[in-house]
Amino acid sequence: MARKTILWGGLAVFALALAVTGYALLTTGLAPLPPVPFTVWLPVGVGLLLLSLITPPARSAELEARVRHAMAPHSVERELGYLAFCLAGFILGMIGLSGLLGLLYGNMANLAAPAVRLLFLLFIPLLLVDWAQVGRAGDRPTIPRIAMAVTEPWRWLGLIAVLVGVVLLASAVDLATMIADRALPVGLLGIVVTISVPEEIFFRGMAQTRLEILVGRWSAVLLTSLFFAATYAAMGTDVDVVRGEATLLHGDLLRAIATYGVWGVFYGYLWSCYRNIWLNIILRSCVIALITIPLQHPPG
Repeated sequence: MARKTILWGGLAVFALALAVTGYALLTTGLAPLPPVPFTVWLPVGVGLLLLSLITPPARSAELEARVRHAMAPHSVERELGYLAFCLAGFILGMIGLSGLLGLLYGNMANLAAPAVRLLFLLFIPLLLVDWAQVGRAGDRPTIPRIAMAVTEPWRWLGLIAVLVGVVLLASAVDLATMIADRALPVGLLGIVVTISVPEEIFFRGMAQTRLEILVGRWSAVLLTSLFFAATYAAMGTDVDVVRGEATLLHGDLLRAIATYGVWGVFYGYLWSCYRNIWLNIILRSCVIALITIPLQHPPG
């Protein structure tokens, strides 16, 4: 009963966010946001459809059994509490440290983002919920091993959906501006190291995996995506040069759900199908790069 309530409640929140955002698009527009139907809804919709078609059900079920076996020694509820603490620390740290650096050093406020993200979304969570189990695992598989040591070829099938989604997104943005950016290699490296790796490991690898144990796959995907979107809405007025699109949200939770949350559903379903963190990092990095880098070089 609780699982169905969460599932239908999550779907209702997404439906409301999409309806409100769609109405805004039809009436006043959402400038300066990129065209949401083509940069979010179309690539995500096609990507989800492809994942449902190409994922082998039997192998995916066997992989899910391995994940549940790996999670057996974990206290899921307690670890989710740790992760909630880390997420709160990340949001408060982003707002507080950015504000402090802004007051003291002006444009140095941007330096807060990578440090706070890596600390609260990667290092502390890993110490609390994953690395603490590695030494006691013995021959039992662990989630980090499953996620990173991807040796089965079928677990790369999701790359098809990733590439199609990225191509659809690329067709809707100013790709020429991105390619012409001389700082593109450095920007991409920064995106991968300071955003994609910590956030995908935290939200999908740690939080969603544990929520799936408690509430099931789709409820966990929706819940994680809502928390993901709410996190970016909470930081909507924060300045972060490699996360430039978040400054366009202005704290609007429904808009965040209709953009970040919808992409989060793609990230979450991809993770639940293949448990291949490299696919998630590739997809997330491409999405951030294609949206943020052109925004930092507006025409004219």
